Amino acid sequence: AEGRAGTQISTSFISEMQVKVGGYQAEYGGALGGVVNMITKSGGNQFHGDVFGYFSNDSMWADAEIPETRGDSRTVDSEWDFGFTLGGKIIADKLWFFLGYNPNNLDQSIVNSIYSMDDEIIQVNDFVRTYEKGFYSGKLTWQISQNNSLTGTVLGDPTTITNDFNTSNFYDSEYAVNDQFFNTDEGGLNWGFNWNSVLGQNLMLEATYGHHQSKQEYLPNTNVTAYQDQTGDAIWTNGASGSPFFGGPQFVQFEDDRTRDQLRAAFSWFLGQNHELKLGGGWNQVEYKMHYGVPGPSDAFCAPTIEGGPYEYDFESGTVPQIGSNCTTPDGNIGYAMPAKVGNRFRLRNGYYYNRN
Repeated sequence: AEGRAGTQISTSFISEMQVKVGGYQAEYGGALGGVVNMITKSGGNQFHGDVFGYFSNDSMWADAEIPETRGDSRTVDSEWDFGFTLGGKIIADKLWFFLGYNPNNLDQSIVNSIYSMDDEIIQVNDFVRTYEKGFYSGKLTWQISQNNSLTGTVLGDPTTITNDFNTSNFYDSEYAVNDQFFNTDEGGLNWGFNWNSVLGQNLMLEATYGHHQSKQEYLPNTNVTAYQDQTGDAIWTNGASGSPFFGGPQFVQFEDDRTRDQLRAAFSWFLGQNHELKLGGGWNQVEYKMHYGVPGPSDAFCAPTIEGGPYEYDFESGTVPQIGSNCTTPDGNIGYAMPAKVGNRFRLRNGYYYNRN
């Protein structure tokens, strides 16, 4: 969906959380549901920090049961999660800092048995998918004067996934190189500034600017077209049941880049002890760029189930059957879009669509 963006954050970096589920103020008018506000930890005149860690491996987990029919089992080979936080002063009563770093790693074991149509195991897919994340946080707080302060914050969650996959239901067919895996590079970067001023005994100003950018990129291990054996007797996959895949990793999202910029400012006027009048405004802009495609050449064959039996591919002559839309595979980009939203009333769209068979 347009505007979808987010960043994971280590709970060790959070000082306060606020959840509003209804009756919230006018400045949250763009929300359709609940509103979550988060305050990250800050520095101070006293140094403070934490060191933490967690570790687990396969000896601490029960062995996963492999399904007797179609489906995979997943368990943990190893998992670790370590990190630290540190906050303190650079200049007492003037300038404070906070730093946090939390790398973690998960090796997930996946096993899927491929059965023949007579319920005999003909192949066992056994591999490890690895997640590597590196959460980080930083904050500088500057008390410029008694009535003015400026805070700068940065957050990020760079993530890589090795041996990611769309399906574990694949078979090593003799008719095509089989490599269903791809590597994923994703994560977000957030930075922003917050300005607070006391303009008078009963008047305050708060202004905030924030920038978010995130990416999600997939890199297939090999440039091979994806196939699925849809023949009634599984002629492409040695009689395997369940219509397994072979060849490349199917349709993937090569690139997805999103950015969001937001500016908000508000004056607060306190009328006595029980009333507050607030006046403010905001601006935001969201942009995204997506690049989808299918690896492999466009002269793909497929093996559909059709009335009268499957078409057979002649590997000596190179005859390629083309049956319906599922039998051709686009090569390269199939779509690109970069809409931009300005405010709540205007939307600009531009892009192109490209498909080569």
